[in-house]
Amino acid sequence: AAMASTESTVASNANQDTSSSQTETVLEPKLELNYCKIWLKEQEAIKNNTDNSTTDEVLPSTKDLNRMIPCFDESEDIIDIFRIIVSALTVIILVMLVIRYYFMLNFNKHRMYLKPEDTLCTSGYWKLLIAEILVNIIHSPPKLTGILEIGQRNQSAPAYVSIEVILSILCLFFRSYHIFKYFSFHSRWYSYEAEKLCLECNTPLDSIFTIKAEFKEKPFTLVGVTMLLSIFVFGYSLRCVEMFFMTSNGQDWRYYWNGMWCVIITMATVGFGDFYPESILGRLIVVVACFWGTFLISLMVAAMTVAVEFNTQEAISYDSIKAAHFELQFGTEATILIQNALRYRWLLHRADDSTDFYMAKSVAFQKLKNSVEKFRKLKKSKNDSIEAMIIELSVNKIEENLTVEMEKIKNQLQVVDKIKGLLE
Repeated sequence: AAMASTESTVASNANQDTSSSQTETVLEPKLELNYCKIWLKEQEAIKNNTDNSTTDEVLPSTKDLNRMIPCFDESEDIIDIFRIIVSALTVIILVMLVIRYYFMLNFNKHRMYLKPEDTLCTSGYWKLLIAEILVNIIHSPPKLTGILEIGQRNQSAPAYVSIEVILSILCLFFRSYHIFKYFSFHSRWYSYEAEKLCLECNTPLDSIFTIKAEFKEKPFTLVGVTMLLSIFVFGYSLRCVEMFFMTSNGQDWRYYWNGMWCVIITMATVGFGDFYPESILGRLIVVVACFWGTFLISLMVAAMTVAVEFNTQEAISYDSIKAAHFELQFGTEATILIQNALRYRWLLHRADDSTDFYMAKSVAFQKLKNSVEKFRKLKKSKNDSIEAMIIELSVNKIEENLTVEMEKIKNQLQVVDKIKGLLE
């Protein structure tokens, strides 16, 4: 109806004014119900600018309107139904969070980690509870509509974005931590036996510790899953924001894969330039994705560095194989040295004053000299490598023994301090 009304307005303006100075304003395409609202708001702004200006600017022509991407046919009732479902699930999440913290409080009381009279406030659990409630309460409730101005697109056109889209992006970002939380709680490092060992070592067993332990065991799996999740979250957020600002420069943000592609080349710091954000909010998302991608790639490099390192048995095997190869090369060079020495000795006992004999003797002497120098260098490197290997093995053994003894002393001191505190 808005398009038909605009077409009729354009037609009437075209019949009234046929001058050649008439210019047309090409609008960017919009998508979905919220984009239609923003489109109508920009139409109103353009109309007001047209009425107040001295030039003969008019609304878009029929040709421009045909080039615009049509809106989806979903009604507001269907959107509100999904929002009601999201709001109901949000309430369930908040209730389950409160129940979980009460169960955790009573469980720690039963295990005598807390005093019997402790509450959520005295135990300090209320801080974590409030933080999780604030993170999970963010969502797009039903009947929430609104358009927010976030700066200027150019000198004459302001930039708008839907409030419900911003809330949905924040909801997706903040609630992603549930995946890592679920992963850490169901890890083999998060168990009763592991907790007892951590208490003996005075180390808290929490999600951070389990994620670090999993990264030690399965670094490529953890970084790969995090990378895929980040591409999904950033790609969806970028697509939702940039659909408000699609222009006629060939960028089509209607498809989710284009947002993922832009995020992938941004996190990899490649940047082909075929897709790039134009809005302020989209650029902010891309900047965060760039820094996050650099961090994940550095973790991947660190994981690959750890993966190629030898353990103790592998280092011993490597040194043994290297020593065997060195012995073979040492024997070969010794054989060549003996051959050159015997040949030169045979030439010395021959009596011949010809030029060819003199040249042959000079060549044999040069070969013998090179063999002796090479054999000396090889023998020296062999002695150095054997000494270095012995020193390295001794140092590693001393470091291991010192580490074990220091940990024992540290644990004993912590136990003594804890007993002293209980006695006081």
